[in-house]
Amino acid sequence: LLGRTDQPDLIVSIQKILAELEGTAVVKELEAAIRKPVTEAQEKICADTMAKLGKPSNISGLQEVLETSDSVPAKQAAAEGLANIGNAQACLVLARNAQADTAISEYCLSAIESIDSEYGQQALLDMVAMEYPSTVRTAAARALGNYRSTHVRDQLALLAGVEEDQNVKDAMEKSVATIGGRTAAQPVITGPAPDGFVENKGKQNFN
Repeated sequence: LLGRTDQPDLIVSIQKILAELEGTAVVKELEAAIRKPVTEAQEKICADTMAKLGKPSNISGLQEVLETSDSVPAKQAAAEGLANIGNAQACLVLARNAQADTAISEYCLSAIESIDSEYGQQALLDMVAMEYPSTVRTAAARALGNYRSTHVRDQLALLAGVEEDQNVKDAMEKSVATIGGRTAAQPVITGPAPDGFVENKGKQNFN
């Protein structure tokens, strides 16, 4: 039905249903629709739907699309979907592809900057602290500014104090200032996401 209906409420309902599906099958079907859409609208809607996928079991399918698809919109949507899931595994896939000398590195860097999943906080802190290229570490440092965690703020402040790469240091300090300007604080979650976890625009939904 995606791309064959112009009813906004129906489109949103279908996207919500698809975002709840487990595994790689839904990813493959969406990629096929993006690569050979029935209408121009279908390509855009299916790409938007892929970007909203939120199940950890979608990760392997999204990784395959990101690394092997011949469709640029599908690759971009896969990177955004991985960022939407935002757990340690998804962050690792994005970091690895962001440092590759390929066309998808730009999509991955942009996706990393957008991560705001609670399950991505420690993964992003690790990314900043590890020996990734400056561009990857800078993107991760910027993403950490999406949080309201005092733990993230304090860790970034410590790292910034010894950071030698000026671009990374600037991104760290900016995120520290951004977090410090917020009154609420959310705890860091370092364990794996529970079964049924869906991350969508910073909110948790449990089935």
